[in-house]
Amino acid sequence: MTNIQKGFTFIELVISIGLASVVAISSMSLFFSQNSAINSDEIRTKNIALNENIFTDINRLFRHAISESIQLQYGTGQRNDDSPEIIDDMITIDLSIPGGFPIWPNDKPPFEKNWVRIQWQNSATSITPYALSISTAPSKTGLSTAALQPINSGENDVIISNIDIWPLDTSGQPLGNPQAKAEGGYRLQINTRTKKTENGYQNPQLLPSDPYAQYRTHTTSGIVSPRN
Repeated sequence: MTNIQKGFTFIELVISIGLASVVAISSMSLFFSQNSAINSDEIRTKNIALNENIFTDINRLFRHAISESIQLQYGTGQRNDDSPEIIDDMITIDLSIPGGFPIWPNDKPPFEKNWVRIQWQNSATSITPYALSISTAPSKTGLSTAALQPINSGENDVIISNIDIWPLDTSGQPLGNPQAKAEGGYRLQINTRTKKTENGYQNPQLLPSDPYAQYRTHTTSGIVSPRN
């Protein structure tokens, strides 16, 4: 009787292992590619949400603010413009909402801290760079001693890269003096960006030579007007 041995030859075994390796590598590559795309989508969503939430909060305060109380202050030697990001940029906004109104951040009884200071800066020397901070006090002078509390420095993956606001004349043109009477309201612009570059991405709004050309950015801009 002939004893027939069935099985793989050494060459067939090597070929099988090689094919299995190719399939495994392809599957892993597809998995990581899909996972990277999902992460990118999540970061883009965070970027948009952070941007629009900040615009909404500041817009709400301006709509309830007493127009004569609004004061803008830019960083020393800095010109406020619509650049995506300026090193050592800063802006401070002081305003007053009517006393007794439960409007954030004056939303806790007895609603007497109706003076509000909003400040943002991206100075590298700041304890919280890129942070949006806020303080409240019962009077304008009280804002000078009230502690600024960081309320938003961005998510883990995105940051506030610029906040700009300009007083406008009746034709909608920006006024050079930040303390000028804003008869046309104020133009508010919020810029946010991702903290990391995205390989192969070119921001269509920026030149390839721009230092932020590989960062995804988001901008919300509009006219905000005080109550009177």
